[in-house]
Amino acid sequence: ANAMDRILLENKYACISWLGTIFAKMSTGHVEVNENCNVFSVLLECYLNKIVIACVKTYPEYTIHLANTYVNYSSDNNEKAKLRSSLISRLISSLVVQDPQLMQIVDDYKSFSDIIKDLALTTKLKTVSSISLKEKQNCKAIFHKTPEEVYSVFNSKRKIMFPLMNFNNWLKDGANIQECYISGIDDIIKLSTSGLSRPRIFSFHLVNGKKHKVLVKGNDDLKPDEIMLKAMKKINDSIFNNREGPSLKYKLLTYQVFPMGYNFGMMEFMKDISSLNDILKPMHKADEIQHEELRKKMDASYKAKATPQARVKVFTDMC
Repeated sequence: ANAMDRILLENKYACISWLGTIFAKMSTGHVEVNENCNVFSVLLECYLNKIVIACVKTYPEYTIHLANTYVNYSSDNNEKAKLRSSLISRLISSLVVQDPQLMQIVDDYKSFSDIIKDLALTTKLKTVSSISLKEKQNCKAIFHKTPEEVYSVFNSKRKIMFPLMNFNNWLKDGANIQECYISGIDDIIKLSTSGLSRPRIFSFHLVNGKKHKVLVKGNDDLKPDEIMLKAMKKINDSIFNNREGPSLKYKLLTYQVFPMGYNFGMMEFMKDISSLNDILKPMHKADEIQHEELRKKMDASYKAKATPQARVKVFTDMC
């Protein structure tokens, strides 16, 4: 207990890189010790709560934004995720009632998340290549809001941090966090011509004057992507960026990913690269089944909301 208190007192920054893992571990639901519960789990839950509370007080925007994503991971067919979502909501709510500023931050990030979720999951964009947020009918159909209400969410007064920033690096460099607040959004949202979910493409405008282009994906859990990319970054740091080792010409290209729920999220837009589809398609022109037919079968399985096992079977049969 004393060691934990010292960490929280002297170096809360050390907890930031583990905050996502901490939220993921909040799943025991124990509130008291009895013969039916694991004492270690109870103690672990208490320490995790203390870390989250300390981070909320020191880094409120980042911690609440991350907490909101784990709340969104609740789904009807995952009881553990539902319990974790409830625990995080209760913990954040207990802090919010004591601090009106925290309540405003929670409301702002919820509004931001809801807009991105509606944009990612709407079925109203099947036949269009782009939409304008200035048109009232678009905002009403997708967000059930007026253009003014949509634009008000992407305003520097909301103090919403750009989700794809590397928060650890900003803290390490001593940068002004307010510079990465979102101050606006593109008027035009484009839809990708490739990909089963047709990702939405647009740029966020930040307080520091920079623009960051992103992809918003729906009906897709980006958590596996995030884990894989973290592993790739570790490989880059330990092998390809090792100055004492051999000089290597190549390294793994990584990008930022931010899962915002179990079925939607955001990723960094990468320029001047080829997709795996672009690379493989010319190599399979002579195949018995044409590429377009394969895509249609996978798309049909995807839209039918088939189980992972059923989708694997479709893929195996095509192979």
